[in-house]
Parts: sequence; structure tokens; C-alpha cells
Amino acid sequence: MLAYPFYTKKFAKNTRMTEVTDKNCGRCRNRISPKKVISYPTCNFCSKVFHYNCSSLSAKSWTSFSAQKKNAWKCIDCTTQAKRLRFSDSETDTESGVSQTSECSQKYKKYKKSKNMPDLTLDAIADLLDKKLNPIQNELRSFQRKVGEDINSLKKSNEKLHSELKNAKAETEGMQQYSRRNNIVFNGIPFFKDESPMDTAMKISTAFDLSLNENDIDCCHRLFSKNNPTSDDQRDPAFLIRFVHRHKKVTVMKKIKLLKPTAEVLGGSKEIKIYCGDHLTKQSLQLKKNVQMLLQNTEYTVTTFDCIVHICRKLSDDRIQRTKVKTMEQAENFIKKNCPNALAADSPSRTRKK
Repeated sequence: MLAYPFYTKKFAKNTRMTEVTDKNCGRCRNRISPKKVISYPTCNFCSKVFHYNCSSLSAKSWTSFSAQKKNAWKCIDCTTQAKRLRFSDSETDTESGVSQTSECSQKYKKYKKSKNMPDLTLDAIADLLDKKLNPIQNELRSFQRKVGEDINSLKKSNEKLHSELKNAKAETEGMQQYSRRNNIVFNGIPFFKDESPMDTAMKISTAFDLSLNENDIDCCHRLFSKNNPTSDDQRDPAFLIRFVHRHKKVTVMKKIKLLKPTAEVLGGSKEIKIYCGDHLTKQSLQLKKNVQMLLQNTEYTVTTFDCIVHICRKLSDDRIQRTKVKTMEQAENFIKKNCPNALAADSPSRTRKK
């Protein structure tokens, strides 16, 4: 492309605009006095002088220009002519670019014929892509199969570990409950500060005529709650006795349940009743409470015998029918068969799951 400097004064003199003398205005062609020629705008390309109104400039604007800007000033005619030249140059450049492109395409066609290269259509491109991508797809499929097999094996191992953990928990619970078979928990025994547990056990034996001695008792102590580790609780803490022989424990429990004593016998209030029962684990105790809630409005009762929860029902001949229950699932299955109306409300197990 041609820049402005290409449009020289020599080019301007060859045009019809040079018909006006230097002392005439280049636009209106009126005469300009020689004294004012220096003060009026002068075109740097055609060297013509213009009135302020003819040059589209005011006297104030022209005088504010620097010397460098005045020397580079162009009139309207020269600016228009330069634009025309620039546009013609761009057209020639475009035509040359098109011709160069056509030459390159012809050379490429000759090269294809010399190398026997096929014409690449969309179908041919698709075939080439299939050849390149098929191995990658096969590798991805094999990798996906391996990942799926690994996931399945992990699921199986996870299920196995879950069942083993469940069995281990059940075994631990059974062992923990079995270790408490010789224990009796008394509720309602009056508590006195600085009491001796063995003395309290002997007082219980004397009050209820249990015929116990220290050799029958393995250990005994109070069961303080974690929240109230001292005797500051309003209720007297439970009292535990562990017997050496289990048959002794069974005899004591039967006798106390028949007597139905109160705390008055041991120096307490006659309004407080004394109860005794098995020493249950947290899981067994929670199971007993949940089953009792389900069967509270039925003919069935819930008791514990030998540290196992039983659902009991009194028959017409005064015999008692007992059913062992070790899990909540077993209890719900029993209730569905024998008294389905008890499951109308949400069971405690389902409430906990929610």
C-alpha cells in the first residue's frame, strides 16, 4: 500500500487544482494579499493557501497549532485524493492475493497427481478416523471391563466385611451378656453415705431371709450413672450383686419377686418398692423397652429370663407361654403373626432409622 508521503507536490502540480496561483485561495479562488499569505493555512502537499472559512479552520485553531502540525497540514482536496489512491492500492493487493492463492492450488493439484493421492471426501475421512480410533476404543472397553470387575469384587468384599462385623458385634454382645448371668440388679435399696457394699448385701439377706453368706457373693457395688457418679441423684443408685453360683441367683430373684418388698424394711420409705432383675447390656435393655412399647396395649408382657428377653402370654390353664427374642427383627416378625394391630404405629426401630 502507498502511504501519504507518496502523494507529493509534483503529483499535485499535475492536477487541475494548480490553475489557481499561490496568491489566490485554493477553494474560493479569491485573491489573498501578500501580507496575509503567511498567516493563512497552507497545504503541505499542494502548497496552496486557504482562507480560514475555506479550510474549515478558525483563526484561533490555526494559531494554536504547533509549527510541526502546521507543516504537516493537508487541505480537503489532498486528503480526498490520498484516500482514493490508498483504496486503489488495496484493490491491487487483493487481486494479487487471489492470483497467488490460485497458483498455490494449481501447484497442489499437480503434486497430488504426481504422488497419486486420493481425493479426501467425508466418507474417506470417516474411514481414516475409524482406523485410528478403533484401537483406542478397544483399550477403553477393556479398561472399563477391568474397572467393573474391580468394583464388583470390592462390593463383595465389603458385604463380606459387613456381615463379619455384624457377626462379631453379635458375638461380643452375647459374651458380654453371658458374663452377667450371675448378676442381680436391685432398684429401690436405700443409699447411705460411707456404706460398705458387703454390709448392704448382708442387710438385704437378713431382711428378706435369703440365707446368704460372704462366700456366696463374688462382688457387689452400686451402679452410679455416668451423669451422676455420686449419690447426689434424687433416686437411690441401683445395687448390683454378683453370685458365685447361678442357681443361688435364681433362688434369690424368685423369693424377692414373691415378697414384693418396700424400702421400709431397709430403713427407707415405705412408698418405694424394691425390684430386682437381670443385669442387661445396653442393647438388651433397649430391646426390652422397644418391645414393651409395641405390646403395651396387648395381652402380652415382656420379661427377662436368664438375661434373655422373652415375650410372655398367660394361657387359660394358668401356664405361661414364653418366646425368646434376641433382635428387633425377631420381635416384629412375632408381633406380625400374633398381634398385627400392635404394628399400626411406627415401631421404635423404624423411628430410630429415620
